[in-house]
Amino acid sequence: MALCFATFQLHIMSPEAPLSSIAMHEQHTNAGQQKVLHYLALGDSYTIGESVPLYESFPYQAVHLMRKKGLNIAAPEIIARTGWTTDELNSGIQATQLMPLYDLVSLLIGVN
Repeated sequence: MALCFATFQLHIMSPEAPLSSIAMHEQHTNAGQQKVLHYLALGDSYTIGESVPLYESFPYQAVHLMRKKGLNIAAPEIIARTGWTTDELNSGIQATQLMPLYDLVSLLIGVN
């Protein structure tokens, strides 16, 4: 089974790329304000941070770091469950009403 994320706008960056490189892809409103970036985090327990407070999960730590760098990013939308396989993740995605476009998508699954 193949997963298709054709509606997502993905910007692939190396892990060494500074967080500020995401800003290259930001659009500005007519008033000059930064557009709010939207982040979709997909995965399993590694994504949700099993046994840690929500703010210590990978998506929330990533958002915190991006905000510290001055990016205007909304709280992450998370589709993840402990023990999920890729098929279960696909079902979770299909059962969720997603936004038409995300600026950043992470996929962390099957790390064990």
